[in-house]
Amino acid sequence: MVTATNLRTGRQVALLAAVQAALGTPQTAFASSPVFWTHSTEMPVSPKKTDDTWMAETVGPAPEERTNIGDRPLGRIVSAVTPDALDLLLRSNWGPKVGSAYTLASQINEWLTLAWVEWAAAGNVGQVVRIQDAWVPRLVLRAEFPRGYLVAIATYMGRRILPDAKGSGGLTFPASWSPERNPVTVNAAAFVRDPAGLNVSLRIRELEITLNQRPAAHEWDYADLLYSVVKAGPTDVRVHVRAEVSDETWALITDARAGTMRQFRFTAFAQSPAKTLTVTFNNLDFEFEELGHDGKDMREIVADGRAHLDAGELATISIT
Repeated sequence: MVTATNLRTGRQVALLAAVQAALGTPQTAFASSPVFWTHSTEMPVSPKKTDDTWMAETVGPAPEERTNIGDRPLGRIVSAVTPDALDLLLRSNWGPKVGSAYTLASQINEWLTLAWVEWAAAGNVGQVVRIQDAWVPRLVLRAEFPRGYLVAIATYMGRRILPDAKGSGGLTFPASWSPERNPVTVNAAAFVRDPAGLNVSLRIRELEITLNQRPAAHEWDYADLLYSVVKAGPTDVRVHVRAEVSDETWALITDARAGTMRQFRFTAFAQSPAKTLTVTFNNLDFEFEELGHDGKDMREIVADGRAHLDAGELATISIT
């Protein structure tokens, strides 16, 4: 009997991502990839199996009834937002970048290879799980004020799971396994109502931005002999806000009751090197939870907003 001694912990893992040259071409070069500052990751490793039919057996299923039918990787990543990591997530979710701005694409045209390294330290021999043809259909950016980091919750889909030994397959990795230490913070972040007109900054306690590209269900692709990953559309952009009760936030209720939609803008900053994330929402329309008081305390204004098209754009996103 052999007793397991080389046990792993979650303290030495790393998540990497790199853009593929094309669909079906998994990335092996991660030397320039940012190391995500992750809180948690979900990396599928199991193949999908056929259901047992019992065929002609009367006692139980025979071994030949159970076979692999392909991979359908699906998982979630929770990470602090850094400019380089966010760039990869936005390119995959929203579309390619032109200059500093991202352009919404009707279908996926930037595929990622995700690589989860279970023992990320120089010289260690561990395992790597790569997800080929990965796409982020749903990206949530969450800010809790007045301080802290912007957090990304990314849901991804892929087409193939590639487990490898860390030193095999021509895989290359960053020289340093330290995450990118330049988080986008909420210390000086702002959420502004009607930035081109009224230009009112709201006092908020929590903001959650959801960019949902609405994926279609995995379906078998008989040409590639893999499950497909496609956008189902239409795109959905939403904002959840938890704010202090004030004249400025009451104006949101006034607008909603009048059927008035306005532009809103969220900005947040990374410090070194200096980067600015800007998300501008067009024709944002809010619905509200009940207002009132609880004992001596006022209830917060809690609102859910949805963006609508303006000149073909729900929202514009840039990192400068």
